[in-house]
Amino acid sequence: VMFDWMVAALRRDPALQLASPTLGWFNESFAEMTRLAEQQPLNCPALCLLGTRERVVDPAAVRTAAIRLGAELIEIEGAEHEMLIEAEPMRSQAWAAIDRFLGANGF
Repeated sequence: VMFDWMVAALRRDPALQLASPTLGWFNESFAEMTRLAEQQPLNCPALCLLGTRERVVDPAAVRTAAIRLGAELIEIEGAEHEMLIEAEPMRSQAWAAIDRFLGANGF
């Protein structure tokens, strides 16, 4: 369902399509990873969602960063990298976790 929705959106507006990463993108991504590795604990509530089938980033690094930053970590069983465009029930679990977090923090 989400794949079909994304295809339809790209057909309506082809300018939204992404191409392969550029060298500039790689440079910026490595610079951002360096900044994130140096980030001190956050002074505000934070939520991190991690799929148990994550294959794009290292799940251990995500867990370590969540602890270091003081973020609440929720792992979504069976989800991969893009939880908000996952199949059900992973997408609903991600939105439910976000709703709970926002409600618990007065948002």
